[in-house]
Amino acid sequence: MQITNLQKPIEIKSRSMNDEDCELLGCEHARFGLSFTKLGDINIDGYEDFAVGAPYEGNGAVYIYHGNKDAQFDTYAQRLTAENVASPGLKSFGSSLSGGLDLDDNGYPDLLVGSFESGEVALIRTRPIINLMKEVTLEPPIIDLEQDPFCSFDGELRHCFQIEICLQFTAEPAETFQNRPKINYRIEAEKNRGVRINRLELKGANDDSKRIITRSMQLRRQGLDGSPSKKVCKQEIAYLKDNFADKLNPLELTLEYSLDNVDFNKPAPGDPPIDINDYPILATEASDKKGEVVTMTAKVDFVKECGDDNICKSNLQFMAKLNILKDSDDNYVLSTGEQSSIELELEIRNIGEAAYLTQIYITKPESLYYRRSDVLNGSTFNTNVKCQPDTGNKTLITCEEIGNPLPQDKTVIFKIKMDAHDLEASRDVLELVVWVNTSSTELTKENDLIKLPFRVINRADIGVIGIAQPDDPIIYSGVSRGESAIKIEDEIGQAVNHTFVVTNYGSGTVSQSTLYIDWPYEVENQQPKGKHLLYLMQAPQVMSGNAECTYNPSIINPAGIPENPRYIIRPKSNTVSTTGLIIGGVLSDPSAIKENPEKTETVLQDASKSEPGYKIGGRPRRSTDRVKRAEKELILGCKQNTAKCHTITCNIGQLKQDDYVTITIRARLWESTFLQDYRNVREVKVRSRAELVIDPELNVEQTDLTNDITYAETIAIPDVKVAEPESIDWWIILIAVLAGVLLLVILILILYKLGFFKRKKPEDMQTYEVKFEKRKEAVEEYYD
Repeated sequence: MQITNLQKPIEIKSRSMNDEDCELLGCEHARFGLSFTKLGDINIDGYEDFAVGAPYEGNGAVYIYHGNKDAQFDTYAQRLTAENVASPGLKSFGSSLSGGLDLDDNGYPDLLVGSFESGEVALIRTRPIINLMKEVTLEPPIIDLEQDPFCSFDGELRHCFQIEICLQFTAEPAETFQNRPKINYRIEAEKNRGVRINRLELKGANDDSKRIITRSMQLRRQGLDGSPSKKVCKQEIAYLKDNFADKLNPLELTLEYSLDNVDFNKPAPGDPPIDINDYPILATEASDKKGEVVTMTAKVDFVKECGDDNICKSNLQFMAKLNILKDSDDNYVLSTGEQSSIELELEIRNIGEAAYLTQIYITKPESLYYRRSDVLNGSTFNTNVKCQPDTGNKTLITCEEIGNPLPQDKTVIFKIKMDAHDLEASRDVLELVVWVNTSSTELTKENDLIKLPFRVINRADIGVIGIAQPDDPIIYSGVSRGESAIKIEDEIGQAVNHTFVVTNYGSGTVSQSTLYIDWPYEVENQQPKGKHLLYLMQAPQVMSGNAECTYNPSIINPAGIPENPRYIIRPKSNTVSTTGLIIGGVLSDPSAIKENPEKTETVLQDASKSEPGYKIGGRPRRSTDRVKRAEKELILGCKQNTAKCHTITCNIGQLKQDDYVTITIRARLWESTFLQDYRNVREVKVRSRAELVIDPELNVEQTDLTNDITYAETIAIPDVKVAEPESIDWWIILIAVLAGVLLLVILILILYKLGFFKRKKPEDMQTYEVKFEKRKEAVEEYYD
């Protein structure tokens, strides 16, 4: 509805309602504004009031609006419906309105409401308004808590003060309103505080918490000349509790006044009108729109150690730090397993006026639990700090009694210990937020909040060692045979076991990790299929600990050679020993291996054939007295690209400190490959490789990365009988040939000098024959 004054339109709104009520009352067709009338000043505030009809809102309704200086009418003061009127069955109530006349001679204008469809008119009379004058006196107005208490309460002495309530009233017109209204008053102590922190108890209270008093007062008549009625007074006593924290903020009382209810019987048509003066309403600036309750507050202050203005201006200097380690970036780091608790050290120094109700609040991760607090040396103010977690908020700790007040130039230092057992390692940055608060006026609030971010890490040292069995070199000999010619496992070659032991040497717990084992099953020949190398006879076996391995089944005994039951390995027990484990008949303590690595590991000397910084585990090198062979040494391994490798993945479960997992792989050295291809080498080293990996999401920080990769190495050497003759270097052959040629030349020269190469003439041969014949004849003659 809109009406227009000389300046601008004025909008008048009826009540707001939900869809259900609107549908029930037919508000869309209520015809709000069909009738309108001025009422005069019915609430005696100096502004004209008016009424608006809505005859088809249900059976009809009339809205009363109080005038105001801003001409704003967003809400109505009163709503009258057909059902409020004594005459039953009215319809289109509010179809016509007439107001502004005092029809019952009580000094207030009344309202006539017509009901067109019912043919009736209802008289709405205006109730007289009582102007209540209240006076509350608190004695003493200021309480000195340093003085001894003197009020007796349940057999003990307490501080107290008296509450005196005095009431009187006026009502217009005075000559017609000579009633004695009855006023109910209600006193509530510390209404805006919970029961736990309430500081007052009232004598003769009506409730169990002793906070509420309800009483009545019969007022006297006002003067016929309009003078106020004489005062009527009552006294109550309020007692201070023994121990309370807030000694700065005043004690507050809330007082409510209301007219005593008078039974009202709705008159029937034809009955004489009721005495409207029996049903007055209260009107004060603090009253609500219906004039039912009048509210006021009264306060009692404390004697405080503050300035002349009685305003305490504190200046708190606040520091906080954690007692845990810091990383290289100067950030706090908590290592699970190494530290089971966090200590938060706090220092509060007041360089201003007294700081009342000084408290510290700490927000923390929910899985960090409060344990205790201790005041430290260095404090210059004697106090017993009390901290406790909030029962309704698991992330909040509140510390009280730091000083109430904390005097000027005094310092309190204390620490809070919190249990960190349930904190889990994470990449997320956690945070402790600490702030100090006081009920005094704090001058440097910007210094009163400190954030302490920290990370939770799992500082562990999880490592792996590799062990090969047998640890002596394997001598290969005999006759090479094809795969189809091998009928039993023993004909393949020497039995070989490679064992990998994963141990947690650190203090933190590693929830899971992965061991990748590269197994050299064939010789690398740049072809899809190579010659067998370490021939797997059995799936990898978890001999101890919590682990599970996955692999390609096709590499396990691909030729289907029958196994020798004597060599089959099985875990002996599910129980993991904490003192040692037996591997191939050798007792090994993983912690001892960690402490004395030189006894079981040999550093690779050739960096080009291994990964720098990592070690081969298994056995110390042993010397042999065998015949000297060629100096050639061959390494068959995955990283050297001299062997085809398959990766065996072993998922390892939780490892606490000193826990370990043992994984053994059983194989056979394929002897025929070595007889065919490696007869002329000094030794062949066959290496399996294992690498330990931890998911970065687990936020595990390793203290030693050098033991995350290891090798198990089997050494094979050819037998003397199968070793081929050693080849002669070409330069020796060349020298020998040249020496032979030189010797031949010298021999020829000597023979030449001796005339060996001179040839006889024919005539010389004939002379020789004649001489020979003559000599022969002479000899024959002699013998004759």
